[in-house]
Amino acid sequence: KNKKILITGATGGIGNELVKKFFNLGGNIVATGTKTEKLDTIKKKYPNVKIQKFDISEHSRIQEFIDNVTLDLVLIALSVNEDSFLAPQGDPHTSTVRLNYYPVGDPLTSDEKEQVADLGDMALHHHTDPNILTLLLQDMTGGLQAKSKEAGWIDIPPEEGTIVVNMGDTMQVWTNDQYVAAMHRVVPRTTEARYSTPYFFNPLRDAILEPIEGLLKEKPKYKAFAWKDYIRGRVEDNYQDLGEDDIQIERFKIV
Repeated sequence: KNKKILITGATGGIGNELVKKFFNLGGNIVATGTKTEKLDTIKKKYPNVKIQKFDISEHSRIQEFIDNVTLDLVLIALSVNEDSFLAPQGDPHTSTVRLNYYPVGDPLTSDEKEQVADLGDMALHHHTDPNILTLLLQDMTGGLQAKSKEAGWIDIPPEEGTIVVNMGDTMQVWTNDQYVAAMHRVVPRTTEARYSTPYFFNPLRDAILEPIEGLLKEKPKYKAFAWKDYIRGRVEDNYQDLGEDDIQIERFKIV
């Protein structure tokens, strides 16, 4: 409970947002947006707490490597030559890492709740990720669920030393539904806060998403659309209530 985490290698915006959302609400993350700020300076600011250094830049490089290996395995499973021009690509420059904090209860006051959209009865409502793959590191508190066609919502229990891999919307389109994006959610926290760190492996910025011809076993189920337009729609909805559902790949289905 007394541990603080120093985030390095982040932008100033990320650092400021983490401080505002976590530290001021009594959370246990302290962030710095600069790479040059000395650790001893941070220790002077917080003399009574233990500080653990977590370098986002190094973390992202490791996750990028794992993502490429995982994507290669998917291509092998689909009998695709990953060195061919047909092979899809991810891009570390468009990929992102997120630090998630799920508090016990709602940290917003009654007045603050009136100014934001109602988030309902889940810590994180059901959704699919728009990207290629998501690599998720989670703590040991649990709470993540995935939707199974056979069994409905099932728990994804955390295990030490493991990474949860979610297929995203982009992979579903590329493979023409041979792989389906993982629908998942996080149940409300009742006794203990939850922390997780997803790495979203995204396509090239100018990528056009459509079923890959070399993988087709039937007619294409999706028309072509631009990744940058798709992700823009998803991101905008994350930060404001647009009065409509998130943009989904079903919008591009060929009827």
